[in-house]
This record gives sequence, C-alpha cells and structure tokens, in this order.
Amino acid sequence: MAFVNELSQTKGVASALDCVAHWLPQILPAERASICLDSDDQHHLQVFVFSGNEAIPLKAPLPITSTMVGRVFRKMELEVATNLSEMTDQDCQLLAAGGLTTCMDAPLQKGNTCFGTINIAHSQSNIYTAQHEALLQCIANWVAGHIFSHRQLSIQKKLAATDPLTEISNRRYIFSMGQRLMELWLSQQTPFILIMMDLDNFKMVNDQYGHDTGDFVLIEFGRRIGSLLRESDGFARVGGEEFLIILENENITDAQALAERLLRSISDRKIQHNEHQLNITMSVGITQVDSDDTIFDHVFSKSDRALYQSKSNGRNQITLYSPSNI
Repeated sequence: MAFVNELSQTKGVASALDCVAHWLPQILPAERASICLDSDDQHHLQVFVFSGNEAIPLKAPLPITSTMVGRVFRKMELEVATNLSEMTDQDCQLLAAGGLTTCMDAPLQKGNTCFGTINIAHSQSNIYTAQHEALLQCIANWVAGHIFSHRQLSIQKKLAATDPLTEISNRRYIFSMGQRLMELWLSQQTPFILIMMDLDNFKMVNDQYGHDTGDFVLIEFGRRIGSLLRESDGFARVGGEEFLIILENENITDAQALAERLLRSISDRKIQHNEHQLNITMSVGITQVDSDDTIFDHVFSKSDRALYQSKSNGRNQITLYSPSNI
C-alpha cells in the first residue's frame, strides 16, 4: 500500500519511474533494479533510472543488437538469465562483473509498441520463480501504460503549440509566452523584447513560382532564423509570412545586433528550390516593454507598427519602435 500511495502522488513520468525503481527491490528479490527506455537513434536503449548495484550506470547506452535488454525489447518477451557469467550479452557481462548472478527483464509495451524494459538482478542464482515473473510483468504493464499516456499527452501538447508547416512554435504558443512575460514585467519589472519579422514581397514568390516553392521558403526561413537563436528565446510563425521572436531579460543593444545578424542570414544567401534561386529579404520591427504597457497586445502592436515602418521605408531593414517616429 505504501508503494501505491507514493506512486499515486508522483508528478510526471520521471518521478514515477524513480519511484518504481526505488520500490522494486522491496517488492521483488533484487539487488539492482533499473528501467531502460528507447533512445532517439533507434539503435540503443538507455538506463533511465536505477537503484542498488551500480554495475551499469545511469544514462549508459545499451546496443539493442548485442544485449539481453535489447532482445527483450525487440521480441517483447520477458526473459530470465540464471547464470550471467555464462551469457555473451554485453549487459549481462557488465552485471556479472558487478557481482550479480541472475537477472530478469520484462518489456514495457503497449499494444505492438515497446518503449523499453524493466530489469531486476540478484547475486543469488535461481532466485526468480514464475510468480516473480508474473509480478514483474504486471508492474511493467502498468509502467508502459503510464509512459504511453504521458507520450500521447506530450504529442498533443506539442501539436497544439506547433506550426504544422515550419514545425516551429505557433501564434497560440508565443502569445501564451508573451502573456507570462507580461505578468513578470508587471510584478517584477523583468524586461523583454519583441522582434517582428515579415518576408518582403512573399506573395510574388507564390504567384511566380507556386505555393510549393513558397512553402519551402517559409520552412527554410524558419530553419535559418532558428539556428541563430538560443533555446530560451521564443520563436513562432504568427501569420502567413510573419514571424515573432521574444527575448526575455535582454537589452535593446544586443537585440538590435541579433536582428542585424538575422537580416543578413536571409538576404546574403539565396534560397535554392528545384531549379529556382530566390533572393529573399525581410523587414523587421523591434520594441521593448515599457511602463506604458499593461497587456501583451500593446507590446505586440508596437512591434507590428515598427515592422510596418520598415516596409514603408523600402523593406529589407530594421526599425526600432519609438513614439516620436512611428
């Protein structure tokens, strides 16, 4: 009951898996308990959490093709090794070198999808019974269901916050970020800056080369701009060819220098698509939150007005918002 109670109070997958790894040696005979999950490269599993014996460390990559956990992952079948020293699998050899004699691995699967394995090991041979196998698989099924639900929720959240064409953030996400930063500004005077960008004469690209080329330009634009930003910077497509950057706790001098680099990254290199080479430029408007702003829409409107001024002055340039000239 203590295990179930503690598990029910965990928040998120990471804390739930930590809880499972901690409790497994108290539920089943185990001197080591670990959970391995699939990795991005599709060729390795990785130790996500473990407790007890440190024979295989945290975050250790385990090749799917040459390990027992990899075999369990591929076949989606529970397996017991009764004498690790006689096994040729890489993970079994590591466990044996750490003083362990036997281990049991169960797949973490939901339907036909496997996310990883749950593993226990002991220094005493022939310790695991059919009842132990059934209990470990039962726990593995629950863990798999929890991971599946979390991943589905993460996918849905990402889709709701992502522009489907460029795969960067969308208007909904960036405005949510802006409103949060506005609250920080009003309560703690934490500054932020908006850089509004619009591709010049983009309609002509669609009209002359077709929408496929236009879509490619938008995707390439997002890639180039995104490559020059920090992970903490907000970047989103807010309209057809309009994009917005939010810089938190940044000064206006550095923001202008960044905008110059962004402008050159677009204008200095042609965009190649099929047989076409396109010269693309953009117009930019910059503003920073100030004492007159009470809602995020005020700040956004000022950046939009600065952008419009860049368009009116001939495009391919940057305008810093100022009440005196806009």
